[in-house]
Amino acid sequence: MCELVVTVITEAVAEGNDLGVAFARDPGWVIGQALRDRPGDVWATYLNTANARDLAPLKLGKKTDALLAEAEKLHGQLDRYA
Repeated sequence: MCELVVTVITEAVAEGNDLGVAFARDPGWVIGQALRDRPGDVWATYLNTANARDLAPLKLGKKTDALLAEAEKLHGQLDRYA
């Protein structure tokens, strides 16, 4: 994903768009833009929007499923509204 972000920023700068400044100010927005601009290159989602139905077709494996379950548990501990 880092390579994708660098590529998008490089292309934007070559076109005259100063995306590097935006990256310094709000990196999450720039990463989101990179993922939206190149939807076929990387699959990503915010963890608070991922659910088992979205992840099941990816067949990520038991270890990844366990890590996701742990992340959901930790998110629940950090955010009482989760």
